[in-house]
Amino acid sequence: MLGNLIAVAGLRLNFTPSMPLGIYRFAAVSVREIHRGMLVAVCAPSRAAQLGRRRGYVSRGACAENCEPLLKTVAAIAGDDVTISPSGVNVNGRILRDSRPLAIDRAGRPLLSWPRGHFHIARGAIWLHADHERSWDSRYWGPVPTRNVLAKAVPVLINVHR
Repeated sequence: MLGNLIAVAGLRLNFTPSMPLGIYRFAAVSVREIHRGMLVAVCAPSRAAQLGRRRGYVSRGACAENCEPLLKTVAAIAGDDVTISPSGVNVNGRILRDSRPLAIDRAGRPLLSWPRGHFHIARGAIWLHADHERSWDSRYWGPVPTRNVLAKAVPVLINVHR
């Protein structure tokens, strides 16, 4: 019941370690306002959402494949260069914290990362990241269409000590 009241108020409780634990408010955002460093509520791409639901990485929600919106940071926007290597993900020559793709999940199942190499982010796409080593983000599913962004996520009350 509390969860329903929070959702109706446009708030989201985050209990996952990918982002600081706490309460976030969703605010309207246009595609033109999306920028590097922005925290967003976003729907995972369909194939990632299917796998995430099957494996229990994400809960039920209003996005495609009955997935919940995810909280992620926009790490790269159109025109940025992304390089994936065994040591992690670089955006415009800067390594993202805790971005090394993992070979297996917590249950020992194989994880396939986005192919290693150098990529240029196309218009209408973004690269998503959460600085937690086990985050389910673009290092596994690649660029995401900006149309998948539902809202800007604004921290209301968070625990900054993870």
